[in-house]
Amino acid sequence: MVTRLVDDLGEDAQALGCENELWHILDIIREGAGADRQIDCYRLSLLDGATKEEALRSVVDMALAEIAAGI
Repeated sequence: MVTRLVDDLGEDAQALGCENELWHILDIIREGAGADRQIDCYRLSLLDGATKEEALRSVVDMALAEIAAGI
């Protein structure tokens, strides 16, 4: 349903110069949003034996890496 909606809005998005942003919605649905990745990173760090502070640092490191990579 979302793919059909994105298709329907494609011309308008192109006219507004935001077609890439519109299509990014499908990436978020498929892969999750940044917050989902941050929660996963935090929980996995705790499971690997990190303290809460270390787990939070891991989340910050991951977020900074994603920003640098343009994700």
